[in-house]
Amino acid sequence: MTRSIKVSTVNVNGIRAAVKERSPENLGMLPWFKETAADVVCLQETRADDDQLADALAPALADGWHLSSAAPHVKGRNGVAVLSRTPFEEIRIGCGAEEFASHGRYVEVDTAGVT
Repeated sequence: MTRSIKVSTVNVNGIRAAVKERSPENLGMLPWFKETAADVVCLQETRADDDQLADALAPALADGWHLSSAAPHVKGRNGVAVLSRTPFEEIRIGCGAEEFASHGRYVEVDTAGVT
């Protein structure tokens, strides 16, 4: 049986700015996690370390989303993350040469039998 999943990708240009509530009309990105039909959400340019990312996304994580991220080694640059409605079975951070592994540009996950 084939199982399909919905994947969304978002360039957040800084996760802390993306989740910030700016006005009654602009509530930031967090309400979107409750509304989206996506099973997996990929974030680019998070510009945050793992703790900052978890703090910024705490409401989504409390609602059951699972998070894996590749934090940048240079503060305020790069950073990617994957959120999934189901737990991760495997996580791979970085690709290619070791010198690029810590640049926060690549995270790959397996979740519920889907890679």
